[in-house]
Formats: sequence, structure tokens, C-alpha cells
Amino acid sequence: TFTSNATSAPGAPSPWANPWDKKASERYRRATFRCFEDFWAYNEYAGHLMPHWERSGGAVRYYVHVGGGSRDGIHAEGGGFGGGYGGCAILHCYWVAFFHEWGHGARCGGWALGNGETMADSGQTLGDPEVTHKTIVQVWRPYKNIFHGPNSYSAGMAYALLGDDPDWGSAMLATVSSLAAPVESSPFHTMARLGEERGLWKNGIRGVGDLFGQIGARFAEFDCEMQAGFRKLYPAPLRNFMYPLNRKEGLYRCNMAEAPDPFGSNHILLIADPKAKEISVDFRGHFDPDTYSDWRACIVAVDEMGRCRYSPLFNKGSMTMQRKPGDQRYWLTVVATPYALTPIGDPKVDRATADLLQGDFAYHYPYDVKLGGCRPGGQNVPIGVNGNWGLEGPEYMTDKAINGGQSGRCYDWPHPSDTPEYAKMKPTLEDLVVRGPEYAKLLMAEMPDKDRNWTDNRMRVSAVYQAVRAQQLLEDAQGARHPNGGGWVAASATVDPTAYVGPNCMVLDGAKVLDQAIVEDYAMVTGPGVTIKDHARVSGGAVVAGAAWIEGYARVLRNINTRQGLFTRGLQKLYPEAPLYESGIVFTPPERRSTPERRIYNFASSYQGVEANYDMERSETVFLEDYFVERGSTGRRKPPCSVRDQLNYSGVLYGKPGFERNAKTHGGALTFNGK
Repeated sequence: TFTSNATSAPGAPSPWANPWDKKASERYRRATFRCFEDFWAYNEYAGHLMPHWERSGGAVRYYVHVGGGSRDGIHAEGGGFGGGYGGCAILHCYWVAFFHEWGHGARCGGWALGNGETMADSGQTLGDPEVTHKTIVQVWRPYKNIFHGPNSYSAGMAYALLGDDPDWGSAMLATVSSLAAPVESSPFHTMARLGEERGLWKNGIRGVGDLFGQIGARFAEFDCEMQAGFRKLYPAPLRNFMYPLNRKEGLYRCNMAEAPDPFGSNHILLIADPKAKEISVDFRGHFDPDTYSDWRACIVAVDEMGRCRYSPLFNKGSMTMQRKPGDQRYWLTVVATPYALTPIGDPKVDRATADLLQGDFAYHYPYDVKLGGCRPGGQNVPIGVNGNWGLEGPEYMTDKAINGGQSGRCYDWPHPSDTPEYAKMKPTLEDLVVRGPEYAKLLMAEMPDKDRNWTDNRMRVSAVYQAVRAQQLLEDAQGARHPNGGGWVAASATVDPTAYVGPNCMVLDGAKVLDQAIVEDYAMVTGPGVTIKDHARVSGGAVVAGAAWIEGYARVLRNINTRQGLFTRGLQKLYPEAPLYESGIVFTPPERRSTPERRIYNFASSYQGVEANYDMERSETVFLEDYFVERGSTGRRKPPCSVRDQLNYSGVLYGKPGFERNAKTHGGALTFNGK
């Protein structure tokens, strides 16, 4: 049953009841009835326990209140969104909102994650597979649990990827949630049991590990039915990098700041040696029985058509993948798959279960690998590695293409002119530089100003941005390798001969690296307002973009970004004839660093001024760096818990060291093995 106000106020027409276009409103209502009935029937057929299933007697209506109308035809009334058991309220009865609010009335057991907003958002993707932005939490931080974010929006990646599995299906969120037992604390518990009951596997926990190991492998390339929608919105999930232990022997260790949580995943680019006939991975997990540690690793190859082939899953030892002509790239995927799921059975521990699976204090599952016939790449990769030659993505929230937040999701890196890929990139981007403004002009002419909505203007802004992005990539692709390190330096950038730029790093768009400054690992520096000088060091996968002054003995492992894509009313700066929206690049005030990075959440203003990643002017050959973790102050619901903020973790310590105090200096020394 639908309830609504009868009409609209002047200047605020509702598509549900618009007296100025009654035929359009009639079509809208008729289509809405059909859409909602189809969604209802789909869920019922899939096995969902429909609202009021437990009641005896006659049928009970499901109520939908349509907000945003007018009672008197003069004053528009507000209306929001909300749902629960047996009914919901939806502004103007937008369909995609119904798919979400319906999920808030879904039945499930005692799940402490994979429920709430996560399930509701997944219903939107179920109802309309184009709504891939409802999975962005996992795309930003895949190393976290794949269901993480029970009270956060846009965390539905697990349900979306499970939809491709014929043993579960797209409606699994409806069926599995209905079949969850009250004592089961997570979807993993429920699926492990159901898999055994249905004969999918003999051992439920091992079967769930295999299932999510496969999902993590497909996650690397969005290898699923909705791949085009994912890549339009965000070309790739966050990539991971590895630190070298012994390059000559091919030994590498995962980035401890992004070691996967239970059922989280890592995706590492493997760059094949040109003459290698196969690539091999000897996987060596850091086993800890106290955390039930286990893994599922996989090697993924992508052929010339973008199709994936997969090695068998493995959790230790060596695996090989034969190279084939036309292969474009290779990935190593690693999913943390604990061999025990605990605790269950007590509603009081539900919160604890969620914290262990996804919160501030979730277990981490680090690992080493020995690579053969290849080496690892970084997380900041050129556009071709993401299959984004034509800059089709990201189409939504266009500023994400030119800057990266703390999570490091930056896509637009060039293929330098001395690489084979440049020959493919150059004509494609040159065509975009010409066609971008023409495409925007075509979009402007197709629809009168008064009929344009936010989505239409989003498309126009994206078209203009394509040309801006393409031009910048072409300019940054011109330059040379730096003699000290071999990293790429754009012609517009300045790097002193005494500075160091690592082979996997780039200095672009007028940035300066001076004196004895170091850009190493997989770091990127871009922007005419960026200066790295003195003995400063930018490491890991950090991106410094826009305007920043980094000097002294500053150490940067987090992103610094003062460059933003502007998306506001009026587009005249880039396209004079555009009447509605403006697109451009703006800079916030430059950031200045002259010390090691400081805490940024709980103790940011603490008078102690605790700092991490100490460095000294020294002649010693032995140097210890500390391990620092920034934790959220309000548990798993606070955003910092989703961003693992280790400033440095360059080794793993086995055993328990002692500490010998020195009474004279009030200092002391760590002791190992009693010596």
C-alpha cells in the first residue's frame, strides 16, 4: 500500500503526483508499482522470509509512504528515507531507495556485521546492478574484512561478488540472512554451516575459506558480471606493494600496514621478467596459532582480451603460472582465511566478534613470498595496468582521478615515453584531448538546461575532465630517467643530481626534489607547488600532490594532497557555453613538513608530541625503527578504524626481547637471545 500527499507545490514538482504533467506522473506510478512488485516477487522466490511471515491469519500489508508532496498545492512538504520491518518511507518513491529501505526489514540472525546498512546497500545493487558505488568501502580498503562496515554505507562488495557464484546467487543476501541462526555471529558462520548442509563442502570453515579466496582473486580485476560498472566508477581496487628483503633472491614481505584482516585481501602486481616462460610464487605465511592464521593465495593472469585465468588456490609452498603470448599483466592475490571462526553462541560477544573480524584490534595475517621470473609492482600504477586507456573511469566523483586521499587511490599515472606501453597510450590520449570538449558540447546540446539533473551534469563534467586528464598525462610522459635511482622525472619537474628517485617512483607536473632528498619504494610526487629538499624522505606508496614543502629530516609515508577537483555550479572556466556546472583544479594552502610524521587522531594535539619513525644523523650500521599504530577512539564505528595507520613497520620480531637498563644514562638496550 502506497500513501502520499495528493499533489505538488509550485516550483517543487514531484514525479509521483505532478499536476502540471499528469500523464508523466501516471506513467511513473504505474512503472513504480511494477518495479516494486517485481522486486518483492524476486525476493520471495529466492527464499526470503517476507515481512510478517510469522503471523497467523490473513495477509498483512507492506506500507510505503511517499514523501515530498504537498497537501494544499501551495507548500511543499519534506520527506526523507527510512525503512524497517513491514514498511518504509521514500522521498518521491525513488526506486533505488526502495531497494535499500526494504533491506532494513530483512530477517537475519545474530550477525554483528554484514547487516544493517551493508545489507541495505547491497539490496540497491541487487535491484539495479548499475549502483556499484555501494561497494566503495571495500574498493578503498580491500585489506579489511570484505563485509566490514556494518553501520557504514557503501560496503556491499561481498554480496555483489557472491552473486556470480551459482551456488549462492545474486539474492543470497536475502536467503542467507533469512537462514541465519541467532547464535551465528557473522555471515561466515552461516555460510559455513549452510555449505555443509547443502553438500557444497565437507568442512564448512575450509569451504568458506576457499570461497572467499576465489572472490579475492576475482576482486583484482573486478572479474564479475558488473565489471563494466565497477570500472566506470573506479578502475581498480586499492593495490598493495611489498618491501624487499633480498632482491637478488626474490624475497619480499607484505606491507605490514596493509596485511589482510580476516577475510580481507591483498592484490599485488607481478611484473614478469621479459625472458621468463613462467612466474612462480613461494608463499610463506607468518603462522600464529593464537590468531588461527591461514591464507588463500592465487596467481591471476590477464590475456590480450582482458580475460582472467587463475592458478589453483594455495596457502603455502610454491605455485607456478605459465606465461602465454598476449598476456597483459599478472597479479598475486592473498586472502586471510582463518581456520577457526570464533566466538559464537553468546549474544554478548557479537560486538567482540565484529571487532576481531574488522575493528581496530582485528587480527592481521602477514606473509612473505619468494618470487621467480617476476618482481612486485607498486600500488600507484599507470593507466594501462588498470585497463583504463581511454580514461573511462572514474566517471563518478571525478576529482578522485586527479588526487588521492589517505587510502592512496590515485589512478592517473602515465606510461613514460621510454616504455612500450607509451605507443598505445599516446594516440588514445591525443584523441581524447580533441574529442573531450566536443563530447561535452554534444551533451550540452542534447538537453535543455531546465531538464538537466545532477547526473546529466556529472556526465558533462566528466567529459571535460577527460581532456584535462589526458593532456596532463601526455605532458608527464615526456622526460627522462634520473641517473641516481632510475625513477621517471617529467620534463616539467626538477630533480637535483644528488637526490634519489627510486626505479618505481615518478616526479611529475613541475614538482621539485632537491639536495639529498629521497623518493623511494613506490612513492609519487606531483604538482608545481611540491618541493622535497634537504634530507627529507618520501617512502612506501605515499603520494604527495598539489602543494607541499617537505624539508629537513621529514619522513612521509602517508599521502599529502592539497589538490582537489572542483565540481560546483557554473562550468565557464573550462567551457564558456556551459551554464550549470563548473569543473577545474584548485589548491588548498600548501602543507609544510620538517619532522617525522606525527599522530593524527587520538594524540594529535598531545603535549608530549609523540613522534614515530625516528631517524638520526649516524655512522652506525645497525638501526632500529619503531612500529606505531594509530587506533580509533570509539571502536570499530569510527572511520580511523578503517584506515590502518602504521607509520613504519620494517621488520617482524620473533620471540620476546629483554631490556637492559643503564643507571648512568637512564637509557638502555634491547637484548636478543639473552646476549
